Amino acid sequence: MWEILPDLFLGDRGDARDRDRLRTRGITHVVNCSKELPCHFEGEFEYLWLRMEDPDPAFADKIAAFCKFMDAGRRRGKVMVHCTGGVSRSPAVILAYLCHLDGSLEAAVARLSRAVQTGIDEDFFYPLARFHGRELSRAEIRALQQRLLGRAEPVVARDRPRDGRFRAV
Repeated sequence: MWEILPDLFLGDRGDARDRDRLRTRGITHVVNCSKELPCHFEGEFEYLWLRMEDPDPAFADKIAAFCKFMDAGRRRGKVMVHCTGGVSRSPAVILAYLCHLDGSLEAAVARLSRAVQTGIDEDFFYPLARFHGRELSRAEIRALQQRLLGRAEPVVARDRPRDGRFRAV
């Protein structure tokens, strides 16, 4: 389980079924992003079960609801967001929530990348950007993905263009 903020955590299936770990961290609210995992301790924790695909075509439609749930959970306790591997769906939800807090996708990416390296599917970025009134190019999304993977510098293309210079992709 990774601490993103003092009252916001990212987890995976192991964290989701470890009652002692959840209690030790003071978790009161759980966002289950997976469609394949049950909410293991209903009645002991408050759950929001998103049943997301990876990537999820309805992601943008869920942003307002999970941000509201996470705001309420952080006011009353601590929130853990999980999916199966803690690599794409749950980090995408946390990234959207950090955008909700910070108002900036770049600031949210910077904050999340300081806490954990993650591989959010690029198809989560498009609806997230549109939700916040932006359109991103594929190159911009790739740069954000590289930052989330812990690579601050852009990846250099292997093929050399006609002018002989390498381009960032």
